Amino acid sequence: MLIIIIGGSSVVIGDKEVPKAPKEDEQEQVYDYGIVQGRVAKKSDVVNLEVSEDKKEEFKKELKEKAEKKEPINIDVSDNTMVSGIVLPSVILDDIEESGFNENLNLVLPEGRLEIDFKQLKQLSTKDDVKVEIHRTNNNLLNKLQRKSLGKNLSNKIVELVVYDGNKKLKSLGFTKAKLTIDYKLGKDEKKENIVIWSLKEDGTLQQEKFTYNEKLQKIEFSPNKLSKFVVASFPFDDVMSDYWAYSNIATSYNQNILIGISETKFAPKMPVSRAMLAAIMYRIAKGEEADAYSQFKDVNSSSWYAKYVVWARKNNIIKGYDGVYFGPDDNITREQMVTVIYRYLKKSTNLSDTKLSKYADAKDVSGYAIEPMKWALEQGIIKGVSEKRLSPKTNVTRAQMATFIKRLLYLVD
Repeated sequence: MLIIIIGGSSVVIGDKEVPKAPKEDEQEQVYDYGIVQGRVAKKSDVVNLEVSEDKKEEFKKELKEKAEKKEPINIDVSDNTMVSGIVLPSVILDDIEESGFNENLNLVLPEGRLEIDFKQLKQLSTKDDVKVEIHRTNNNLLNKLQRKSLGKNLSNKIVELVVYDGNKKLKSLGFTKAKLTIDYKLGKDEKKENIVIWSLKEDGTLQQEKFTYNEKLQKIEFSPNKLSKFVVASFPFDDVMSDYWAYSNIATSYNQNILIGISETKFAPKMPVSRAMLAAIMYRIAKGEEADAYSQFKDVNSSSWYAKYVVWARKNNIIKGYDGVYFGPDDNITREQMVTVIYRYLKKSTNLSDTKLSKYADAKDVSGYAIEPMKWALEQGIIKGVSEKRLSPKTNVTRAQMATFIKRLLYLVD
C-alpha cells in the first residue's frame, strides 16, 4: 500500500524512517518522505504535496503498482494537529491518472477522513490544483441565522468540508460517491439513538444526513450530498422524519427550547396548538421573568403546568382572556389569533398597506381585531397564505406550523 504520511512525529514507511518536523521558527516546514514532500508555509494550515523531478519516475512506478493491485492511496496528515487542508497539485493528479489508477483516494486530516473515487475527483478539477479542507468551525464564524438555528446545539461538534478547484470554491461534489468519517464521543447524558448529522446552510436551514455511528470506535460515517458545515447534534423525536416539510423549523424551535416535545420522543407535529401552549411559547421567546402562578382566571388552576405562563402573558397584555374571567387554556389557537399575539408581543403599531392582505379572496374573514396584525405579519413574512388565494385566518395552527412561525420570528428579531 502506498502511504503518504505527513505529521510532526517520527513514523516509518516501509523500511524508511521519516524525520520529525523542523523547528517552528523556520519560514517553511518541509516533510521529506523520499518520493513525496509536504510543504507547510509559515502560519499556514495547509500541506502542499510535491514530487521532485529526480523522484518522478520512482513515483510513477509505485502508482502503477497500486493501479494493478487495485489498492487505495492514503494521504495521511492527521499527525499534525495544526493542519486542516491538503493541496493536490495538478501534476500529481495527472500522474495518478496516467498510471491507470481508478480506486479511492483517502485523505486523512486531524478532523476527519474523506474517501473519494479518484476518477470522480479528477472530473471535479479543471486541470488545476485541488485543495481539500476538513476543519472544525468556530461558533464565531457562523452567521446570525446559523447560530439561531442551532441554539443549544451550538456547543456540539461542527465540521466543515471544503473543496477548491484552483481558487474556485466548489458547492458540491457533484455525483461523486464520497464518504466522510469524523470522530465523535457521546456526551455524559447523550443517547446514541438521539444523534443526528445536520448539514447547515447559510440561511440556517438544517437538513438531516443519513449516517452510521460506531460507538465502540467513536466514529461517524456518512456520504455528504454537498460541501457544507456538518453538525453532530441531538434530536430525540421519532415522529418527525428527515423529509418532513417542517423538519428544519421544528429542529430550530427545539434547539431554542421554545417548542419542546409532548414527551421525550414525541413532538406531535400535527397536534393543534392550544392557548396554554402559546402562552408558554411566547414566555420562552421573550425569556420572560418568573411570575407568580396565581391566576385571576377561573379556568386556570395555580398548580397547572401552564399557570405561570398564562399569568405572565396576561400581565404583559400579550394574551388576554375572555371578558377577563376565563382564559380557555385548552382552546385551539387560530392563525389570526397567533399573529395577533406576536404583534402584541412586539408592540407593533404602524400604518400598514392593504396590498398583501387584499389579494386573498378570504381577507374579509379576518376578524376586526386581527386586521392590523395580519397586515403586519404578511409584510414581515411571518405568515403566508395556505394557497395563492386563501389565507384561512380562522384555521387552527398545528405544532409544525407554529414551529415555522417561530423560526420566522426568530430570524426577524435580535
